[in-house]
Amino acid sequence: MLKLANVAMAVCIFACTAVALAGDIGTENPAQVSLANRIDAAIAPRFRPGEPGAVVLVIKNGQVLFRKTYGEADVLTHTPLSPDMAMPIGSMTKQFTAVAVMLLAEGGKLSVSDPITRHLPNYPTQGKAITIEHLLTQTSGIPDYATTPDWPSSMGHEVSPSALIDTFSRRPLDFEPGAKYEYSNSNYILLGAIIEQVSGVPYAKFLEQQIFLPLGMNETGYPNARRGDTALAAGHTLVEGGFVHGPHYNPSQLYSAGGMLSTVDDLGRWNKAIDAGRLLSAAGWKRVFTPYRPREGTSEYGYGFQIGDSWQNTMTIRHGGRVPGFESFAMRLPEQQMYVAVLSNLDGGRTPPYEVAQRAALATMGKALPAARFITLDNKAFDAYVGRYQMEGMPMMVDIKRDGDKYLASLTGQGTFELKALSETHFFAESAGAELQFEKNPNGVIDRFVLLQGPRRITAVRVAQPE
Repeated sequence: MLKLANVAMAVCIFACTAVALAGDIGTENPAQVSLANRIDAAIAPRFRPGEPGAVVLVIKNGQVLFRKTYGEADVLTHTPLSPDMAMPIGSMTKQFTAVAVMLLAEGGKLSVSDPITRHLPNYPTQGKAITIEHLLTQTSGIPDYATTPDWPSSMGHEVSPSALIDTFSRRPLDFEPGAKYEYSNSNYILLGAIIEQVSGVPYAKFLEQQIFLPLGMNETGYPNARRGDTALAAGHTLVEGGFVHGPHYNPSQLYSAGGMLSTVDDLGRWNKAIDAGRLLSAAGWKRVFTPYRPREGTSEYGYGFQIGDSWQNTMTIRHGGRVPGFESFAMRLPEQQMYVAVLSNLDGGRTPPYEVAQRAALATMGKALPAARFITLDNKAFDAYVGRYQMEGMPMMVDIKRDGDKYLASLTGQGTFELKALSETHFFAESAGAELQFEKNPNGVIDRFVLLQGPRRITAVRVAQPE
């Protein structure tokens, strides 16, 4: 049975390309269908069958242009991803926390210029004037609790907001408040505590009542506080043997800095509310989307969003997130009247959500996709790899050869694929989404390569020198 399984797997080596498993392009207009197909062509090659994937949403001019999934919700059960599945959004939670603070500010319950000790009188500010705005804009100087060496070991345990604050409150400041920008999750943990103190209700309940229910975002919130009943995707991480479920973490450890779940559809509703100017006044939204100017250096951080035109000389309002097993990214392009959201059930994958979102946006704008970062290799260096290789455990041969300046791999029964050099020993078969890493034996002679294709790691041993 093992041999049969290996042979079946071998059929898809090189030849299999990414397949979108489900989707909805959201339009029947021929021009928009063509555009949606162009988006799919830009994204699909970045995903591979049988792997974790992503849900992608593109909204253009207020209408859903593209809504599609790639990959599996759980690679252990081979459950396909569905467009309406919920996933953790990590630090994208911060934008909701920031807007909750602004709701309280516009309601006269606080001011962003308030010192945080007005609402958290026992917090030790070490004699410094730290304001709510310093927290919102990541300029407080308070160190990030999530970067301490011992924090990962406690991620699976339930923790109260006050206990979480105790993990960083006594640490010295990294710099004078307002002096410069430095991202710290601790800032948004304190904002959650301030929301609770000022509103008199738990943080999650306040956001539910003031943001999610009014906007119909029933799938957004803490895992035990969502109103909807959509399925959750399983989180994954890549280890040497393949994909496994991501390590367990307790959302209380991320609290108001990153503890929420959502769906791309709810994020689309959020974007629609922003477009319509709901929840906050026009002046309030302007403040949210204005980067703070620290005394030293520069910053693109506003209130819970990053804002700037450093990408494609196009104004973007964006944020990403990452928790064990999941990554997320969403960006608004106001000048293009575009919104792109990507939720992935794989952390640290080869194609992060921000890259997927950028490729989708470029395709929508009709711009060229970025070229891969290949290097030019001396042909004599490649000639050391030329020969025939036997794939271990499979009745398949791979011929590595050179045709002028082209580097080629021919696989038994599957044709020939061009290899692009990523380094002197590392090559990429772009049309197959596979990588080859050549290795030397103890005598310094190239005698094998390792094929990397998603979770597969297959060794091929040289059995013949070039003729």
